[in-house]
Formats: sequence, C-alpha cells, structure tokens
Amino acid sequence: MFKKNLLLASSVMLLVACVVFGISIGQLISLWGLPYVLLSVLFIGIGYLFKQHFFGKVLLAISLFIYIVLTSEHLYFFIALVALVICGSLLTKSMMAQTMHRMQNLTIDNMPTQYHAQVTKDTWLDPSVSLDGSFSFEDIHDTSLIGDTVINLTQTILPDTNSVIVLHKGFGDIRILVPLDVGILLSCHTLYGNVLFEKEDYTLKNAKLTMYSNNYVTSSKKIKIVTTVYIGNVEVMYV
Repeated sequence: MFKKNLLLASSVMLLVACVVFGISIGQLISLWGLPYVLLSVLFIGIGYLFKQHFFGKVLLAISLFIYIVLTSEHLYFFIALVALVICGSLLTKSMMAQTMHRMQNLTIDNMPTQYHAQVTKDTWLDPSVSLDGSFSFEDIHDTSLIGDTVINLTQTILPDTNSVIVLHKGFGDIRILVPLDVGILLSCHTLYGNVLFEKEDYTLKNAKLTMYSNNYVTSSKKIKIVTTVYIGNVEVMYV
C-alpha cells in the first residue's frame, strides 16, 4: 500500500512540476531567447544522464550554476527544475520497485500446467545499450532513460541454471536475441508499446504481459526476462 501511495503521489507531483516547469520555460524564452534556453536545458540533461562519469558531473554542475545565476531574480524557475528532477527520480524508483516485486513473484520451479500468453490490465496510476559478443553470461540489470537496448545471447555461455535479465527504460525499444535451446519466461510492463515474441505481436496500453516459450518445460537452460518500458517496443526472438 505504501508503494502504491508513493507512486500515486510521485505521479501527481511530477505532473504539477511539469506544468510549472513548462510555464517557466515559456517565460525564460521570452527573457533570454529560444537558443539560450535550449542550450541550457540540453546541457543540464546531458550532465544528468552522464552524472556517474566525471565529465557528466562537471557539465551538470556548471550548467546548474549558470542556470541559477541567470534565474537569480526569478527563483521559482530553479525551484521548478529541482521539483521536476526530484519527482521524476521518485517516480522512476517507484516503477523499479514494482518491477523488482513482480520479478520476485515470478516462479520458475512451480510452473503452470498450461503455458500461454496472459495480459493483466493495470490502473493508470498503479504501478542505446548493446550487449554482443562471446562471453560467459551473468545476470543483467540495466536502467536507461532514452535509447534502444539490444542484447545478443547467441554467443554467450549460458549456465544450466535459471538466468535473469531485468531492463528498465523510459523511452526506446528493447531487442533480445536468444539461442534456440533456451526456455524463456517473459514479463513485460509498459504504458504503450508492442511486444513481439515467437511470431506473436501484442499491443499493450498500460498493461502487463506474462508468457512462456513453447520449449520452456523441456529446456535444460531457462532465462527470465523482465522489462518495464514507459513508451517503446519489446522484441524477443530466437536465433
């Protein structure tokens, strides 16, 4: 219940912050001009995306400093930006917590007697990376805001145990290539997008899709794929 309330509160706060920030951007454009506003927002965004690296931290610090100086006479501009970042972070963490909860509840040992696609409808307020080449597989847990993710498992050495891939994405597509002898348990949650799996195409609108591959029971190697995407497509195909 607490997680649902946090997600609801974060969604409302994010909506309010977006409206205030949009109004602030409009007033900033009238004060500075469109080019300066676009550069300011662009540099702040790039710095935030790469904040784990030294370059990103420096760019973010400089951009925020310039932004604060330029908006010193209009403090609510800066407050709107901070509120937008905080609310977005809370919403992302809430979505990730929901995904981890779903992943933990997916059982592999206690399998159902029938294996078919099952779509579960959610309420609206409920809760470019490429991996290729030959390597020994380790469980993957990746989070990205914008961009496409491609994972090629055809050259990997998969263990004879249950492997796990967990992907969180804001906007972008996910494509995963899996060897023919691997059984797949796929769980997708998205606000809007398509899921393509075993030549079947599903359109999801704020829905959750859980399905098993046809060879899941007989395969000695199994992989659990859990994805959360705001807007984007998910494709899992055998190669």
